[in-house]
Amino acid sequence: MKTKFYFLCLSLIIVSCNSDITEETTYYLDCMECLEMSRPVDSYNYPVYPGQEKWASFRSSDEMLNALQIPVSTLKKMSTQAIIQSIWEHPLPKGIFMIGNGIYQNDFDIYFKKNNAYLALEKRNDAGEALLYRYIFVKPFAQNSPCYESKLFELLISQSVFLSQLNINLQRKIVEIAFKNDTEIQHQSKWSNTARPMTWLLIGRAMLAANYAPFMEVVNANLALKAFLEGWLPLEESAVGVTKAQQGVNYMRYQEDDMIIKDIINFGKQFINK
Repeated sequence: MKTKFYFLCLSLIIVSCNSDITEETTYYLDCMECLEMSRPVDSYNYPVYPGQEKWASFRSSDEMLNALQIPVSTLKKMSTQAIIQSIWEHPLPKGIFMIGNGIYQNDFDIYFKKNNAYLALEKRNDAGEALLYRYIFVKPFAQNSPCYESKLFELLISQSVFLSQLNINLQRKIVEIAFKNDTEIQHQSKWSNTARPMTWLLIGRAMLAANYAPFMEVVNANLALKAFLEGWLPLEESAVGVTKAQQGVNYMRYQEDDMIIKDIINFGKQFINK
């Protein structure tokens, strides 16, 4: 019921901004099914969304980003969950998974390092716990297809600035949730190659944040694993200008039985069972 009410509210917001509702806008609303928690009452309502007439008038990504910037004065009045919600609802970040260059951390930085909402979240002392709480309610799939918001959220929570705010028990909790999601993803074999690596990335980064000694020893001795944890996720073709070690990682189509992933999974299970 809460989820349906949320969709109704968001639909009314968009209609009130512009009645030009297209398939692209509808798709954006459908992706919100990946979150099973109520929308914070002090959430920000973006003035424009993909598919609207005003959106089509933008001639550059900078114009789009500027139109979606939340005023700093507004952010100061928003709760931490409302700020996270504004990142979740941001129309542009799903492009990180559509660019196709596989350098996801780099693309994340491009989208967020100048984003007022993200910069405000970095300054919140409760951001790590707020992200963990939300992670409990995030679903990896919507209508039997990968949820870009879900994958982006795992990349968001995997940032060291947030993981480092948590004690080791909460870091373990994140890994437990990630394994639960990974099990669910395995049942959707059609999407496993594209959906699972981001979950593995989060598991690995949580262990890094905890400075889990057995895993750290392996990471320091394995350049390919280190590159993976830095955000170089799988590619079918190599990106231009990357190092030889990074190219080696990018050419791989990661599977559960790859040595890099085996290390993350095996050490991850040890980490939560200690």
